Parts: sequence; structure tokens; C-alpha cells
Amino acid sequence: MLQDFGETRASVQEVLSSSVEVGAELRKRGDFAVGVLDGHGFDGRKVSSFVSKCMKNELQRYFDTGEEGVDRSDGLSKSTKDTQNDDVGDKIVAALTAAFHAADLKLRATPNGAIESSESGSTAVVVVRQGSVLVTANVGDSRAVLVNAGRKESRNGLGSGRSNPSYVSSSYASPKESTTVTAFDLSDDHKPDRVDELARIRRCGGVVEQARAPFGFVGPHRVWLKTTPRSGGLAVSRAFGDLRLEPAGG
Repeated sequence: MLQDFGETRASVQEVLSSSVEVGAELRKRGDFAVGVLDGHGFDGRKVSSFVSKCMKNELQRYFDTGEEGVDRSDGLSKSTKDTQNDDVGDKIVAALTAAFHAADLKLRATPNGAIESSESGSTAVVVVRQGSVLVTANVGDSRAVLVNAGRKESRNGLGSGRSNPSYVSSSYASPKESTTVTAFDLSDDHKPDRVDELARIRRCGGVVEQARAPFGFVGPHRVWLKTTPRSGGLAVSRAFGDLRLEPAGG
């Protein structure tokens, strides 16, 4: 099922609602699809809501086929499981690619005036799990994070020997014990100053720089059209909508 995640800000945050249903067996095994969209601009909420509905419809078709991931508790050999997992992973990637592509095309095809998507847009991040296969797809800087709770340990022991990406200490019943929580990023933000994104935008003829202020540059790096004065100023390098910045690679 596609569940709600994330907070709703007063401006333009949108989350995918619970409308994608998976079969009873898949649901029992823990299969799911979850996602968050974050709109921006005047019609950002409309863009994120429209894209959300489009992607849910596309992903519903995938789950309706009854595709199953590989349960690692069965008697298959590791090589057989890996082969089947690769096949399931490829199918999920294809389904997510189709969902993102369909949402983009349908947004572009909306009647004039229905949704202002030339200077409004939305990010998106979606995670699909089937069996032991987990696939993430994203556009923009909405990020998916996998959190792994470790064993309880003395608070005095926290802070030593940490080599994983990030940790959060969460208290439980005993004031002398806590659980080490490790967070792993499952997606890579599309930011204008990311090396590969910066190169792509420059190839498209766009400009990446901070906003200009009376005494220098301020804020995050943004995508601009190569005009004088600069126009645009999108703080992500990829998004649904924002069609005015498309010539700049945004």
C-alpha cells in the first residue's frame, strides 16, 4: 500500500495518500510503496497533488499484477534467490520509471490555467519493497532514509567506534540505557552544485550560482537561465514542473 509520510507544512507539502493496495499475501509479508512529494512555487500544492495521483495510478497497475519478491526464508539457493531478486528489482525499476515518466507527461498536458507549472513544481521520492528487494526513486531533494536500530547499550558507551553514516540516540525505559540508531541515505539529492548535475546544467546552457545580493552571493546554489539579469533560481536541479527552467537543465 502507499502510505502517508512526512509533515504538512502551511505552504506546499504534499504526501502520497493510502490508495495503492497490495494483495493480502504481499501485505502480510510487508511489501509496500511509500512516498513524499514537496511542492514549491505558486501552484506547488496542485503540482504535488497531481503528480501524486498519477504515480499512484501507475504503481497500482504494477501491484495488481501480483508480482512477488523473493522470501529469503524459503529453500532456494543463494544464487537462485539473487537471480530472482535481480528480476524483481528490474521490474520495480521499470514500474517506477514508467510512473515518473507518465506523471511528467500528464502534468505537461494539463489544460492552460488548470495548474501553473511553468514556475511551480514538486520534488518526489518513492520507496517500493517486495520481499527482500527495496528500490528507491527520486526527483529533487526529498530524501529517503533507512533507519536501523541497534542493541541497547550503556549511554557511557555511545560515541565510541562509530564509523557508519549517522546516529541518533533514543532513550527507553531505563535512564541508563539507550539504543543506537543508524541512518542510511537511500537516495541522492538532486542539487545544482552536485558535480554531475552541475556539469549537466552547464551542458544545457544553464547557470548555477547563489542568489545575488547587494554585498555578494547568498543562500544555496540555484539553477538560473543564462539571462541578464538572471531569472529562475530553482534550488533543486530536477523537479516535476518548473518548465520555464527546462532550457537551463532544471
